[in-house]
Amino acid sequence: MEAKKENRILNMWETIKTPSKFFDFSWKSKKGILLLIFWIAFLALWFISNLFWKFPWFGLFCSAFVTIHAISFGTLKYFFQRMTILNENLAGCNFFIKARYFYRNTDTSSINIWFPLIFILLFGIGGCVLYTTARPTLTFILYMIYFVVMVYFSMIIYLQYIRFFWYIRLIAKDCASLSRQVYPVMPNNKLKVQWLQDLTDIACAMRYMFASVGMLYIAAFALFCFSPAFGASITAPIFYFLWAIITIFVVIIFIIVNNLNSFYLDKLRDKIKQTYVEELISFDNVSNNKENTELFDLTALFRQICAISILNSNDFPTKNAQNWILSAGITTIQVVASVATLFQFQAP
Repeated sequence: MEAKKENRILNMWETIKTPSKFFDFSWKSKKGILLLIFWIAFLALWFISNLFWKFPWFGLFCSAFVTIHAISFGTLKYFFQRMTILNENLAGCNFFIKARYFYRNTDTSSINIWFPLIFILLFGIGGCVLYTTARPTLTFILYMIYFVVMVYFSMIIYLQYIRFFWYIRLIAKDCASLSRQVYPVMPNNKLKVQWLQDLTDIACAMRYMFASVGMLYIAAFALFCFSPAFGASITAPIFYFLWAIITIFVVIIFIIVNNLNSFYLDKLRDKIKQTYVEELISFDNVSNNKENTELFDLTALFRQICAISILNSNDFPTKNAQNWILSAGITTIQVVASVATLFQFQAP
């Protein structure tokens, strides 16, 4: 009996250290149905408790928390599923060895425990210090429970975003070993390589998730500090400390990692073009067979046309313009929210 209990605790510990195990399920499975039922029941209890013990701006905070939780949960499930498929498809590629080794070694790590825990404690304790009008009601307790779960999943997806950036970087550094195994297909004059498309799709999904969740966090914290209903003091050192953390981890790091991801994807795209052209030109030249000059001329012309078509092909949509728009948008929201919290108007 004790051995079973210890094994259960160890399995739970390993699951927390390895989030990909937790998300390895289908919504139609028993685990998926139970999670959905538990989530709905918790939200129903939270809503009912607010009817008796009011929480300031309950509708807005509940909506923001549920949205952040849903986006983080859905994106994590999408990320682990796509990465599993990508790793399997590129298992035999030489340029992928270091990236795969890095991904496998970082899949199980204690950082998945202490990193979210640090942010839970910082913003949990910091928020309670700022929330001078707090009362230990059932609504507030449920609020804190959901806050812990929401921050945990948000920080896990944050770690995967940084991890994915390093993953792309390792592939880009080893792209010198690219060969015919990554030959592009160019329908409609577009460079199209499946694994590059997969990397770009994942990068785009993670980018939109990070931007959406980051903006919601900024808006929620701004409302918390802005509204006199919470009694938050802008003179408290913790106020500036928490805003500094949000600025660094949500705004600055997002802008840096977002644009570095695009840089390395562009580097991979350009290397694929270059490799394809070089191998096309160095292909067994028909000129060795002098008996068919006409065939040689046609083959050489075909290679030149292919090379020009590749070099002039439309780049795979890494959406660099959207990178700048998202970076500018999240920075603007953060600045406006920071300034707005310096002026605490009367909430309705």
